[in-house]
Amino acid sequence: DKSELIRLQLDKFNKHLDETPFNNQMKLLTGKRDASNPLYLSLAVEELRAHGQFESLSAKIRELPIKMNLLLDYTLERLENEFGRKYLSTAFMFICAARDGLLEFELKQLLQLYFSVESSNLLDKLVELSALRDREILVGRLFKEQKTSGATSTAKFLSFLDSIGKVFLKPRSASSATSLIALKANELVENAVRNRYGTDRQDISTEQAHKIMALFYWHSIDKSFEGSWSSNERALLYLPYHLLNANAFAEFIHVTCNMSFISIKCQLGLALSLMDDFDLYKSSTPRNVLLDTAVRARKQRVRVQQSESLESMIVESERFRDYKQFILTNYHLLRSNPKLAYQQAINQPDSSWPSRDLGELLRKSLSINALGSFFEWANKPQGNNVAPPTRFDDFSTAVCCAVISENGRVV
Repeated sequence: DKSELIRLQLDKFNKHLDETPFNNQMKLLTGKRDASNPLYLSLAVEELRAHGQFESLSAKIRELPIKMNLLLDYTLERLENEFGRKYLSTAFMFICAARDGLLEFELKQLLQLYFSVESSNLLDKLVELSALRDREILVGRLFKEQKTSGATSTAKFLSFLDSIGKVFLKPRSASSATSLIALKANELVENAVRNRYGTDRQDISTEQAHKIMALFYWHSIDKSFEGSWSSNERALLYLPYHLLNANAFAEFIHVTCNMSFISIKCQLGLALSLMDDFDLYKSSTPRNVLLDTAVRARKQRVRVQQSESLESMIVESERFRDYKQFILTNYHLLRSNPKLAYQQAINQPDSSWPSRDLGELLRKSLSINALGSFFEWANKPQGNNVAPPTRFDDFSTAVCCAVISENGRVV
C-alpha cells in the first residue's frame, strides 16, 4: 500500500502528512503518475523531509514532478544548489570510475586531493603528466600541502553522503568504515546521473579521475614513490587498474613488473589478481555510466583500437613479456605458497627481468635475510623456451576431470 509505505518512511523522522478531507496531502502525493514505484515514493519522501517547512508542504508536494526521471533531475538540481555542481559531478565521477566501489574515507580523501590539485592550478598539468612519480607534483605540492577547506569539510561530505545514499547508492551496511559506496544498479538512476554529468559537461574527465585515483592508491602503499610497498590490499588491487585507465602505461609497467610488488600481493593472498594485472583487455575496460549509449559504443570502438596499440606497445616491452611469462608459469605455486615468489624469480634465466630485478634487490638489501630465505639452482635453465601452463576458462561448472590423447595434443 502506497500510503502505508509513506507513513513508515516518515515515521522514522517523526513526521507525517495531513490526511484530512480538505487538505489531504497523502492523496496528493499518492496520486502522482509514478507513485506506484517504491523508488519514486522514497525519493519524494526525501524531498519532503529536506523541505522542512510545514506551512508550504502542500505546495511542495504539488511542485514535485509526476514522473520518476523528472523527479531524479529535480533532486539532483536541489543537491547542486546545496553542495555545488562541481562537488556533485566530481564525487559521482569518482564513484563511477571505481572498479568495485569506494570506502567512505577513500571518497572523502579523493575529493580532498582533487580540490587540492585544482586549487594549486595543477589539473591541466596532471592531464599532461607523463610520469606520475614526479616528486614536485606528487609529494611536494599535493600530499604534504592538502588543506581541508569548506569544499571538502567532513560535515559537508557526511551530509552529501546522507543526501544521496537512499536513492542513488546501493544499500550499505551499518558499518560505514567497511561498507562500499557504489551507484545503484537502476537504469533510471544511471540515466539521470549520466544525462546530467555526461562527458560533454563534466567538471572532471574520466582520465583525470583515474589519474587522481592512481595517485591516491599509489601514495597509500608507497608514500615515497620509491617501491617500498605496504600491505594495503585495496590499493594493491586497484592501482594497476587505474594506471592503465589513466593511460599511464610506463607507470603501469613500473608497478606490475616489480618483484617487490608481486611478492607483497602474494603474501596477502592476492596472487590470483596478478593474472588480472597482465590481462590488458579486461583491465582496461571500466563500466562508466557517465557515458551515454552512443558515446559508449564510439568509445568502445576507439578503446578496441587503443587496446590493440596498447597491447603491442606494452607487450613489445621485454620487461612486460618476461614478467607475464613468470606469472603464467608460477601463479599456481604462488597461490598456495606465496613465500616462493623470490625463490621462483631467482631461478628464472639470468637474462630474464624477474631474476635481474631480484639480483638488484639483493645488492640493495642491508641484510642477506632481508628478503627471506631462498636458494638458487646452479644448473637452472638459461633458455626462454619454457612454455606456460595451458589455461582453460569460462566453464559453467567446476571441472572434475580431463582426458588427454595418447600423443598429448588433444585434451
